[in-house]
This record gives sequence, C-alpha cells and structure tokens, in this order.
Amino acid sequence: MTAGPMRVICVAGARPNYMKVKPVMDALEERGSQVILVHTGQHYDPAMNDVFFADLGMRRPDHFLGAGSGSHAVQTCRVMTAFEPLLADARPDLVVVVGDVNSTMACALVTAKSGALLAHVEAGLRSRDWSMPEEINRVVTDRVRTRCWRTSTGHWPAAPCAGSGWWPGGTAWSRCTGRRMSTIPLSWPRCSRRSKRSRGCAR
Repeated sequence: MTAGPMRVICVAGARPNYMKVKPVMDALEERGSQVILVHTGQHYDPAMNDVFFADLGMRRPDHFLGAGSGSHAVQTCRVMTAFEPLLADARPDLVVVVGDVNSTMACALVTAKSGALLAHVEAGLRSRDWSMPEEINRVVTDRVRTRCWRTSTGHWPAAPCAGSGWWPGGTAWSRCTGRRMSTIPLSWPRCSRRSKRSRGCAR
C-alpha cells in the first residue's frame, strides 16, 4: 500500500492496446493518481508503435520491457519474466491491463500471483472460439482479475462477476469521439494484497 496518491500501473504492449489505455490513463490522472505506463514491447516496429503514440498524444512509457516477437509461449514468458521484478519494485495499488493480447494475460498472471489488485479493461468479452489465442487470453485474464472494467454490455459471460464490475463505456470509442469516460471508481479499499473472496469470478 502506498501513502499519498494512488499508484497505478497501466500495461500496453500491442497496437490495439494504445487507443484503449489512453482514456483510462487520462481518467486516472484526472483523479490524482500516479500512473506508471509499462510498454511490454510486444509490438515494437515504428509503424505498429511510434506512429500511434504520436497520433494519440501518449507520453513515452515509463518502462519498456522489450519482449519482442516469438511464439506465444516465448513472448508470454519474456513479458512475465520482465514484469515481475518491476511489479515488486513499484508496489502499485492497482495494475490495469487492457484487451486480450499475450501481454495482457502475461501481466495479469504475474499480478495475480503477487497478490496485487488487477483491473481488466474489456472484461467479459467472449467469442466462444477456442481456436483464437485471444479468447484464451481473455478467459485467463478474467479469471484472475480483481475488477471487471467492461466496455460492452454484450457477450458477457453467463455468470458475471458480482460486485466487481464497472462499465466505463467503450475506451477506443471514447478516444475517437473525444467523449469522456464515466468516472473510474477508486473507492475500494487500498491494499497491497487481495483476499480470496475478492478474486471470485465465473469463467
């Protein structure tokens, strides 16, 4: 637990993450939170990375993990190995992951095993297509997260996570239209360890 402003790590690693995490970062900072932006390096080519940071007006990441390309297992392993010591050193009040890329699942697993609180932006989305790696990433991330931050009312799992959901609206849509997101709830107890009760979530 930190004294003073809430310390939040926001994770982005691939092109779809950038436009989704920017409105979340803006809303958190407007509430006075200290936001630490971690870029995993899953996408690193300037055409897939730098151009979007410039267009979206995003600041440079505070940490770059340099995961690079590789198989799903190799890429996930690199992100987890690099993120774990960073998380231990930063001791955030909350970690925010977005979407369903390998970086999302990797950082979610590290966060869950550390006991820190975890929010998943785009929680609950399902394709029901298990041939998609993204579907596996979604389900695993939702299973270990502490807070569901939903961006859609559709495709929600059959048994939603009671007491842990919040609907900010579509983050990418908010960025494209310039509309503000709804207020991010920061009123839950600030603690560095999650309780087993807070983790319960349906698959």
